[in-house]
Amino acid sequence: MEARNAVIDARREHEPKRTFLLFSGGNDSLALMESVGHLADEIVHINTGIGIPETTQYVRDVIQDHYGRELTELHPEVSFDDLVLGRWNGFPGPGAHTFAYNRLKERPIRALLRKHREFRGQRFLLLTGIRNAESQRRMGYAEHVNRIGGQVWVNPILNFTDEDKREIIEMGDPPRNEVHDHLHMSGECLCGAFARPGELDEIGFFYPHVKERINELEHKARHKGIRACIWGERPPKKNAIPPGPMCSGCTNWAEDE
Repeated sequence: MEARNAVIDARREHEPKRTFLLFSGGNDSLALMESVGHLADEIVHINTGIGIPETTQYVRDVIQDHYGRELTELHPEVSFDDLVLGRWNGFPGPGAHTFAYNRLKERPIRALLRKHREFRGQRFLLLTGIRNAESQRRMGYAEHVNRIGGQVWVNPILNFTDEDKREIIEMGDPPRNEVHDHLHMSGECLCGAFARPGELDEIGFFYPHVKERINELEHKARHKGIRACIWGERPPKKNAIPPGPMCSGCTNWAEDE
């Protein structure tokens, strides 16, 4: 009820042109879909181009086959590979996460809103699966609603506990994402900015093709003489910048502070 009311109240206050539900493929987004999916005009998945392909396919299947909804799949204008080998001059670390977030997620969302916007200042609701639990409470998302210009970010399941999340998913009984079951993350974005030591090996154990794809990109970066040629290599923590609202799973930066 709290989740539903958060969306209804935000609609009443902001009178949005359209409500988008952002679905990453993780369990938080499943709980979001089960709670307020019926209130969304459009289900959106951002295919960053550097995620685990099995997650992308899972999102397509569960939204279309289980929920019977159409899926809007967004893509960055410039590929992750081209950014690493070109404009970024290497892989991003915590201090460069803002650039990765902007290019891979924020710009595709802006393009989506421009497509629907009819006049300057028109508002849109963006529903996220951010929860105020565990390390995520350190991220600064203490409110159900945060407005940034015409973007009204709504966090309907903000106060859900892990048990709340499990219960609502079990009631709806949607197919589970095997990537999340194996790695405890959706895997929709592997930019590496907040990667923990050994993470790529763990990913490679279950999805060797993903590790091979990243290793090949590392090889290309080394061949070009790029200094930041190792995925997930972390600069000093003082440079770390907290994740944005579409990277609620990127919390490892705070775990060992």
